[in-house]
Amino acid sequence: MRKGVTWGLTVLVAVFVGLFCYWKMAILPMGQSIPILCYHKISKDADKMSISPERFRAQLAELKKMGYRTIHLGEAYGYWQSGESLPEGALIITFDDGYRDNLLLAEPILQEAGEKATVFLITKRVLRWDFLDWDEVRALQKAGWEMGSHSWSHVDLTVRTDFHGEVEIRKSRLEIEKRSGGDAFWLAYPFGMWNEEAIRWAKESGYHGAVTTRIGFGGPEDGLFMLDRIPVIPNGLPAGIDMRLRLLRAEGIEFFRWLSR
Repeated sequence: MRKGVTWGLTVLVAVFVGLFCYWKMAILPMGQSIPILCYHKISKDADKMSISPERFRAQLAELKKMGYRTIHLGEAYGYWQSGESLPEGALIITFDDGYRDNLLLAEPILQEAGEKATVFLITKRVLRWDFLDWDEVRALQKAGWEMGSHSWSHVDLTVRTDFHGEVEIRKSRLEIEKRSGGDAFWLAYPFGMWNEEAIRWAKESGYHGAVTTRIGFGGPEDGLFMLDRIPVIPNGLPAGIDMRLRLLRAEGIEFFRWLSR
């Protein structure tokens, strides 16, 4: 009897919380927050960071069905800083590390869908066999991709930032801009780890902002150098359901943060 009552109360609480979250998300504004998706590899590799091309294509189709349209971080920055207009349902797609499949597989699918993305390059890994070389980086930029830094060698920036800040944060940005011929105003913290020193170095190195791997939406409420993202990794759910649940989870987290403010 007690198990039945406990189970019933659990369901009731879950329904109440779900309805309350839905009410908040559907009726109350989310401020200036924008969902930022975090991908790594688009390939058929059986590893925890790889999304198959077919699944990626299905995810983009689901996002379009939900009313989302992709923008660059630079466009979001214009909106956050000076109120520049954005398309309704703005969403940002990012790729960490700079794998070669971003050009060979992700780019054609994005072009087909009419969408855009940002890639964060690990500068030292450029020219490794499975990573983009500089010609390929320039090809992505020509195709409309936004460039950003994922540091020089992908070390934890919270460890000895006094030394790593100069090389890992500043030098990586300058190298990307020199080699690509474009701007690199955005940083993705390696391992999603950051502290006040990493933020200081990023600001002093001329970045406009930085992204983490903390789950949530990115926006000025938490600071432009602590932008939350939504990791996208493989699982057994259908692509459409998976994407909707990821967005819902991030929105729910944002809701509870809003409650705590």
